[in-house]
Amino acid sequence: MSLGSATQALGQYWSTDIRYIDHNLPDTGNVYSICIMDNYSRAILWGDISTRQDLPTFLSILFKAVERYDAHPELEGERLIA
Repeated sequence: MSLGSATQALGQYWSTDIRYIDHNLPDTGNVYSICIMDNYSRAILWGDISTRQDLPTFLSILFKAVERYDAHPELEGERLIA
């Protein structure tokens, strides 16, 4: 059973989603969508578009979501860079 199906309340568990965005912009390089989502509502709590998918970029987005929602949920994700 995944944490998503065990979630019984808003803010209990959050997930991460990092996706490559295919584009045709010259001189841009790779572009990524990085989002923090609530597992219960599936709402995007905070997200950003970045040319990097490194730990400082991810933590910046995560901290903005934590600050905005004043929450400290457990994280579930496909891959966390540590």
